[in-house]
Formats: sequence, structure tokens, C-alpha cells
Amino acid sequence: MNETAEITIIRTSQFANNARYYDIFVNNEHKEKIADGEEKSILVAPGKQKVHLQLDRAKSKTIELDLSPKEKARLLCGSKLTGPKVWLALFYMFSTDKLIYLATYPEKTGTPVKTEETWKEIKEKGMKYFVLRYGILGWGLPTGLIMSILLSLINIFGNTDIAIGEILINMLLSISIFYAIRNSIWIFDVE
Repeated sequence: MNETAEITIIRTSQFANNARYYDIFVNNEHKEKIADGEEKSILVAPGKQKVHLQLDRAKSKTIELDLSPKEKARLLCGSKLTGPKVWLALFYMFSTDKLIYLATYPEKTGTPVKTEETWKEIKEKGMKYFVLRYGILGWGLPTGLIMSILLSLINIFGNTDIAIGEILINMLLSISIFYAIRNSIWIFDVE
């Protein structure tokens, strides 16, 4: 190839899928793997190119490019599991088109709009921050509350005599159990 074009794919650093690689496909041909926070450049022939990413069964949307010789196209990719969407992880796991994204890089601003903390920033803030923010507040407390509310509703509508004190004890027990489970998992996973 005397005259080539270049496609650069930039993957944002995120907590979701940070240990997983995305497969890069150009015209349905596997070209590279891209890691969390990494940037990959692929030389291609000028002309029409179809680019998509894949993570197991999940695929991003396909971006169609029409490249002239020596043209450089930049694409941005990452996980769609950000913020409150993390609670829908089970739904996203069974979806083939809602887990990862691929988009054209925003050339006007020069940098993508930051929507969440990067995995690097989370690690720099330390273990205590991570356990408090993502363990206790992000998963342990909400999961414990949801479980205790569900169990209380089952008892109330199941015609079981249950006192307010029992509901509060169940709630505190659920919160404690999910808090402990989540933090024991993260302590082994972070480092």
C-alpha cells in the first residue's frame, strides 16, 4: 500500500470492563485488540471502511468512513455501563448492542466530554475512597435496602404477621450482609 489512510481508536478508561479487551473489526475483519485507556492506530486502504467493536457477543454500532489517501479518522469507544446504568448490568449482559459504544471523536473540543471518573483516577484516590464510594455507597447500601424492602413486602402481602421492629432488624441485617459481601469482593479485586 503506497497510499494509506489511518483509523485511530481511543478507548476511554472506565471502571466497567477495565480488565477486558475490545476486538476491533474493519470491514468485518479482525484487526486488533484494544485495552482500557489505550489508543490504537490501524492503517487501511483509502475508500469506504466499516468499523465496529466487539466484546464477546456484544457489538458496537458500525461506523462507516470514506477515507481519502493520508486521511486520519479518530473514533472513541467505551462501555455504556456508566453511572446508574451499572444497576442494569444484567439487562446489558443479554443485549448484543447496548454494552459498548463506538462514536466519531469530537474534533471541535479536541477532547471527549468526561462523563465519569476514569479507572486511573479511581485507583489514584486509593482503596478507602474506592471501598466507600463504589462498595458501601454504590452497591452495599442500595442492595441491602432493596432486598430488605422486597422481603418486607413479601412478608406483608403474604399475610405473615410482622412487626415494624422485625422489618427494621431485617433491613439492618440485609444492609450489613451486602456491605460485607461487596467490600470483601472489592478488596481482592482492586490491587
